[in-house]
Amino acid sequence: NVEIGLPYPEVENPKILNSYFENIKQDFDTFIPEIQNIYEHSFLKPVFKHLRWKSGIKNIFMDIAHTLNTWDVFYRYSSRNSVEKTSIPRLEYNQYKTIRDQKKIGRYVITNEYLQSLKPEKLDKDVVIIPQKIDLFEDNITKIIYKNKVAIIDYNTQESFIIESQVFATFEKKIFKLLFKFLKNIQ
Repeated sequence: NVEIGLPYPEVENPKILNSYFENIKQDFDTFIPEIQNIYEHSFLKPVFKHLRWKSGIKNIFMDIAHTLNTWDVFYRYSSRNSVEKTSIPRLEYNQYKTIRDQKKIGRYVITNEYLQSLKPEKLDKDVVIIPQKIDLFEDNITKIIYKNKVAIIDYNTQESFIIESQVFATFEKKIFKLLFKFLKNIQ
């Protein structure tokens, strides 16, 4: 249907249109490997999450419980000087502990004498203490390495961070294991 008074559109030679299409397709095919590379490596970039207050601390512990599978292990530095003023509510911590214990999640912990004195020994937890002669290790900060994540909790300000990166987590595990082995040998 052609409206009266309007000119017919000009028709281009199909060979010319095909040539345009082939050029576009070649450009597209050239960029596909580059786009694929960007896509694959975009997942290697760390994801950084900032959490606040006691709810943020609780979310980290719940993330640990839900991220780890049965019999998995996490690594924790605990340099606390007080557990009363900075802890998350007992009910919420117990939720985390219930899931952790049901999954039989193991823990390796580097801590100070104060915290060690508060907690009973358990089979699913291996603990070493940083001796006071080396450092008091009472900065009120915890770092937890689990799966592909590193969580840092500052109990002084109730600011917390999770870095989700396999490279960061692997690096942190190596450092933890070296220090853990060293401390185990001097005790």
